[in-house]
Amino acid sequence: MTRRRFGYIRKLPSGHFHASYQTPDGHRHNAPETYRTEADARRFLDRIQQEVERGHWQPDGRLGQRTCRRRLKTRP
Repeated sequence: MTRRRFGYIRKLPSGHFHASYQTPDGHRHNAPETYRTEADARRFLDRIQQEVERGHWQPDGRLGQRTCRRRLKTRP
């Protein structure tokens, strides 16, 4: 497993790469998918790191839940 400044990447027996990261609240999160290349996994972690640093990061699914609730409230 490769330790980066933000997140972890490990190569799976399949040859794909798994990415995970820890958020400021101390919880560890896994990427929603595996990646064909290490560079793809790095890009995913870079994007998540930017979201965390800007305060825009949401745990998986929460943004979608809020959107659904909002839409249900606005429907007749």
